[in-house]
This record gives sequence, structure tokens and C-alpha cells, in this order.
Amino acid sequence: MIKILFSDLDGTLLYIPPVLTSGVSEENRAAIHRLQDHGVRFAIATGRSVNFLPLHFGSDLVFDTVGICGASIRLNGRFIYQTDFDHDEIDALLEVFSDSAYEHRFLVVTQDNDYIFEDPFGEQAMEYKLNPKHRIRDCRQVLDESISEYIRDPHHTHITACFCHFQQEEGVDYYKDMLKRKFFGRYQIIQTSPYSIVILKDGANKGTGIAKIAALTGVSLDEIAVVGDSENDFEMFAMIPHSYCMSHARPDIQAKAKTIVDSVAECIDLILKENEQERLENLNLL
Repeated sequence: MIKILFSDLDGTLLYIPPVLTSGVSEENRAAIHRLQDHGVRFAIATGRSVNFLPLHFGSDLVFDTVGICGASIRLNGRFIYQTDFDHDEIDALLEVFSDSAYEHRFLVVTQDNDYIFEDPFGEQAMEYKLNPKHRIRDCRQVLDESISEYIRDPHHTHITACFCHFQQEEGVDYYKDMLKRKFFGRYQIIQTSPYSIVILKDGANKGTGIAKIAALTGVSLDEIAVVGDSENDFEMFAMIPHSYCMSHARPDIQAKAKTIVDSVAECIDLILKENEQERLENLNLL
């Protein structure tokens, strides 16, 4: 019997064809209400921050959330887990990217969800601050100090994740491999888009984040379902037996999940149907 459904955001809950991050469709909203009416919790597992969904798509969309691919977790309205990079670790990562042959944008995210760039007044940071293309921003603010300045102030909040966006896909492939070799066993390197990676403390991913919520809520992993569409969903697909993948995902991603669906609403309807079948089977055994 499924008791919690965790949904990815971009390309999944926020997917309104053909746009990956469009909004929560009326079909998906109605399905979430049906799920909750049947006593099943709806939750989020995303590469975005824990506040991204209600901030940009509706204050009513507040759910338990595994955010930043497991680096930040909110349960029942409060944070229960956030990873923490020390200053030496950030210095080492800055050194790695300082002589990169690939054009990139390296930034860190604080536990307050502020973004900090290598150069706070450089072209990349200013583009993000001014946001001339009106993109959906996933941070509280962009700070006016460099990463090096920030990490040397003992009064600042801690850093929970590092992101790097490349102009070429080759940069992603190179750094995924190089960082895993150079920092073996220390960091989790997760590809979040064809051009981006997130660097997390080892052991932080969507799967382990879901397991933390499961343990605190008394729900077993076989009573959980997950739905997603990208590489940063691999760990939760591997950990959770009831896994669903969006039909627009790449074939290699679909192969990691148990069931393919066209929408979160379809996933919910399948879960409710299977829950009802299990309920009836249990009645027949009495």
C-alpha cells in the first residue's frame, strides 16, 4: 500500500508539454487532491530549493520536500537536514575550476538559499541579479561578495551545495569524471541538466533524502512511490521499488524505472488503483 508519493519538479510535476518547467496543470492539481483525499501524502524530491514550488507556482503547494538533490530536507514545515561544506573544501573546488578549459559558471548555495559567485560583479553574476530574460530564479538573493570573501567570514551561514553550469556538454562529462576521481568518496556529483552539475557532500541524493523522511514518518521504502524524468532521479529509482518515469525522458532514464507514465496525474491514478486492489485483496483474506 503506497503511503507517500515523491514527485520531481522540472519535467515532471511542472511539465506542461512541451515546456519542462511551465507550471502545475489543473489535471495534476486535481490528482494531488484525489491522492490526499485517499490518505496518501504527496511530497517533492527535486534539484531545486525546498521553497521553489510554493514561491513561484502557488502558496498552496507546500509539501514535505527533499531539496537540492538531497542536500536540504524539509518535513512538517521545518528543516531536518542540511549538508555543510567547510571552507577548505570550497577552496579546493575553487582551485579545481580556476584553470578550467571549459567556459563555466561556478556558484555556491548557502543554507539560507543565497547564491554566491566567484566574481559577484562579473557578467554571469550580474546577468543573474538583473535577470533581463525574466527566468525563474531559484534563490533568495545573489550576494555582493565573492565566494572567497564569504567563506572567510566566520559569521556567515554555511554552504550546502555547489553548482557549475558549462557552455559545452563536454565540460559536464569532463568534470563529472575528474571530480569523482580527484575527490573519491567525498562528494556526490550529480548531473542536473545537459550543461549543469551539482556537487554535494557524499551520501546526499534524492534517494537518501527520501529514506530520511521515511524513517522519521515510520513509512517503509516499499510503501513509497517516486516519479521523475532525469539523471538526478537515478538514486531514488534504484532505492524505491515503486518507481515511475515520464514518457518524454531519455530511453536510458526510462530503463531505470519500473513504470512509464505521461503525467503525474496518470501516476497518481495508477497508485490509487493499485492501493484499492490491495485493500480489496486484504479484505478477502479476512
